[in-house]
Amino acid sequence: MAVFNGNIIDYYWAICWNIPLIANNTRYDPRQLDVISKNLFSHGTISRKDFHYIFDDRILRDCTPGTYYYLAGLIDGDGYLGRNTIEITMHANEISLLYRVKSLFNGSVSLKSTNSARWRLSKGRFNVINIISDKVLTTRKHDQLLENYDIKTCNIVNPKYFDYYIAGFFDAEGYVNLDRNIIRISQKDSKVLNYIRDYFGCGKLYFDKAWNGYILDFGSRKSVLTLTEAIVNKTIVKRPSLISIHKNLK
Repeated sequence: MAVFNGNIIDYYWAICWNIPLIANNTRYDPRQLDVISKNLFSHGTISRKDFHYIFDDRILRDCTPGTYYYLAGLIDGDGYLGRNTIEITMHANEISLLYRVKSLFNGSVSLKSTNSARWRLSKGRFNVINIISDKVLTTRKHDQLLENYDIKTCNIVNPKYFDYYIAGFFDAEGYVNLDRNIIRISQKDSKVLNYIRDYFGCGKLYFDKAWNGYILDFGSRKSVLTLTEAIVNKTIVKRPSLISIHKNLK
């Protein structure tokens, strides 16, 4: 049971873990967004200026284009398209996200270790392949599609849904530093980071020889706000950090 005390992050976790929410002495299903919002606004629990933090929780719950592009970004960051299985591996404390993937696409979720969790799909993997094959952007995923599924694809950025792709990719590869108010996205493949930088028109891309990969750095106030305002209502596991940094800089 979660009690809403005016803290948006408490509200987020109620939805993320799909547990009942108590607001103003009334119990709600956390997905009843319209009812909750009206109740909280009418009682002054939150103000209208925070409305953009209330989000439609359809990503990885309904089969929508936003879900499919989010999933493609997530798989580009933390996924593997094998011949017999599709996998997504994340930190163990992000296992709730993997259960959301499982609830929509089936498969299984398990702890690989104390620090990592994995979603794996064998039967039904071709459905997911058909969904994301024209949406993934990294060279490695293109190579896996060609080698394991004989699918040759090319890079196609769909501006209408690219925010959703970036949100999924950020949940996999994004990092928020609240002490310095900076955001970074890291990846071995610089191509995707270039797409993101060009899409937003901001961010500094550089090579980090410490791990032989690339980092897209959003270090200015303007660039951080540009990124957060585009994806904060579409991310899942990184949303609390994005909300915090956005409120720090507003």
